[in-house]
Amino acid sequence: MASEKPLSDEILRDAQTKADRIRKRAQRDAAKLSDDAAREAAAAAGKVVDIARRRADRVAQSLLATIEQEMRLDLLVAREAELDRLFDAARDRLAARAAYDYPTVVAGLAAEAIAAMGADGAVLELAERDQGLATSAWLADVRRRVGRDVAIVVSGTSAPITGGAIVRSADGRLLYDNSLEARLRRLRPELRKELAARLFGYTGGTPVPPAKAAGAGA
Repeated sequence: MASEKPLSDEILRDAQTKADRIRKRAQRDAAKLSDDAAREAAAAAGKVVDIARRRADRVAQSLLATIEQEMRLDLLVAREAELDRLFDAARDRLAARAAYDYPTVVAGLAAEAIAAMGADGAVLELAERDQGLATSAWLADVRRRVGRDVAIVVSGTSAPITGGAIVRSADGRLLYDNSLEARLRRLRPELRKELAARLFGYTGGTPVPPAKAAGAGA
């Protein structure tokens, strides 16, 4: 029985050696798996961070675009408000008749309307406060400005305007509204472009064709 002990010890040592090798291999495999898992986790985390960063960039760009659009809209609203204020001030100055030769201006407006219509006779409609304006000398000045002999009659009915003149052909087929408010309204698009360019350096918008005489029944 004593001879069997060395054999048993050898078997145990061999088993122990194999067990140690297996344990070390297992430890190495576990470490490798741990490293692989760590790398995979880091890569996954990097992807998540990258996705989050790209999403944050998109949100930031969208917010910036919205802010820029709102700023442009606010600027446009402020610009239009300022232009409206200037036009209102111009209309008030025209209605006040203090800073210019009003009778001469109305004579020019009436002559322009008559010449545009090309009629042989014209009926002038003036504001109520301008009924006394149409003296023989003033009417002669209107004819001179037209540049041809034309029969001009002043209507006994006042026009609902602040100033200027509404002109009808003698046969009533044509009408040309050259009142101060209509004149300013027709000039507004072009004047708006000029004012915007001078005040804000803005040259946008499309060209506006010049005003034309109104046709029959206008």
